[in-house]
Amino acid sequence: MSIVRKALLVGITDAGSKSFDQLPACANDVDAMYDLLKAANRFGEIERLVDASATDILDKLKSLQSKSDPLEELLVYFSGHGFRGEDELVWVASGFDTQNPNSTGVANSDLYDVLRHIGAEQTIVIQDACFSGYGWVKGEAGPSQRPLEKLIEFSSSWEDSTTPSGIELSPYTDHFIEAACYAKSEGAVDYGDISRKLKDLVSNSRLAPHSKHQGDLFVEFCDDVSKLDVIRSKYEIVEPSEGEAVTSQEPALAAPNPTAILEAATKNILSKDDVTSTLEQIALLIEARFNAHADLPDYFEYSTTSHDGYYHLSNEKQLVETYQRLPQWDDFVDASHERVEQKKRRGMIAAASAIHDMMYGLDYEEVYRFELRTPLAKVHQVFHLTPKFEILRRCELELCFVPGLLEMHYFSRWNVQGFSDWGEFTDEKKDQRWTLAKVDREGLKAQLDKLLDGFFDRSIEAVSRTVKNLEARR
Repeated sequence: MSIVRKALLVGITDAGSKSFDQLPACANDVDAMYDLLKAANRFGEIERLVDASATDILDKLKSLQSKSDPLEELLVYFSGHGFRGEDELVWVASGFDTQNPNSTGVANSDLYDVLRHIGAEQTIVIQDACFSGYGWVKGEAGPSQRPLEKLIEFSSSWEDSTTPSGIELSPYTDHFIEAACYAKSEGAVDYGDISRKLKDLVSNSRLAPHSKHQGDLFVEFCDDVSKLDVIRSKYEIVEPSEGEAVTSQEPALAAPNPTAILEAATKNILSKDDVTSTLEQIALLIEARFNAHADLPDYFEYSTTSHDGYYHLSNEKQLVETYQRLPQWDDFVDASHERVEQKKRRGMIAAASAIHDMMYGLDYEEVYRFELRTPLAKVHQVFHLTPKFEILRRCELELCFVPGLLEMHYFSRWNVQGFSDWGEFTDEKKDQRWTLAKVDREGLKAQLDKLLDGFFDRSIEAVSRTVKNLEARR
């Protein structure tokens, strides 16, 4: 009986939608990962797909099921845009439609249904995409809830954060290849080695990779790291050996001057006027974009609500947990968490409560606090598109800004609200998830344009869908 190991490498450079930028590096990612796996000489069959539809991706994956000898190992790699569906990550495939993500993209639930059907003894999934940790990094639907006995997952980001794109290679894929090449100086390399090295490589970058596993993480990736020398040379991956002097024709750089470093950082500190001006500029840019839109003013009235603090936010748990992962240069925001014991009861209820505590432990309430310590005008902004026709739904874009000494970030989310009563809209944002991004003050307009393109497109698509349904009703 022969040993069968297969891999599928998928890269999507063009989603075919103006809601998503083109990612030319994703095709290079696929080629680079192909070279890495070929050099490791572990997989007998390696398939590549670039700019394929969701149907083609799943069909190709199904075709990898071994028809004779059992499939010992299956590796699936994806590089492209990630989209947050209802409860899971969706791979943005070619021809993706944000209104029909599950049929035009590859949802993680569909992916794992196919993987379970294939039934490889060992499965490895590597996802280089925004929100690639969504649904399993926090354990909401993690490996323990997916009945694959032996599963290793690598994710390029948290469930609520984006992954930076690249020019030649995507940064995460680039680091993954480097981690594989330098996880060890000699001998065999396993996925546990790669995971540890990967965390070291990205410790000072914008990436926040994660790995999860069901079963053993120490599955062999390459039986001899020297086989990967060809990859180091091809991709010019250079890392000096421990204790080895770095030889160069360039003069050695002087040791960093702490005073100079501090002075340079101080020059880049954002003043309160800088932050206030940026917040005001954002409000004006968004209003101008709405007024200039070809169709939106025909269907919606535009209005805004703004606050000088975080008094009207919801889903504080996610805000706190995400904020705590950012580099902390100041204490402008109080993002804290504590367990508060519930109040004791009296009388007969107290006796029953005491018995409950002895049997099951004390009852605690998880309290999350996300507060701005100093008022700041328009730090929380909500942009309302209220329909001129009552049959339509209201669309909202909500932005929560996080000021800082060296940089600003913002949380965003959008939702569609129907009427819950005559003249009243539903407000179901309590548990709706936020997306985190860094404010690009130099390229602010371009950054907002990208955000608004998606919001406005979905608002118009909601109108089109309503009109289509009304026509079918006639």
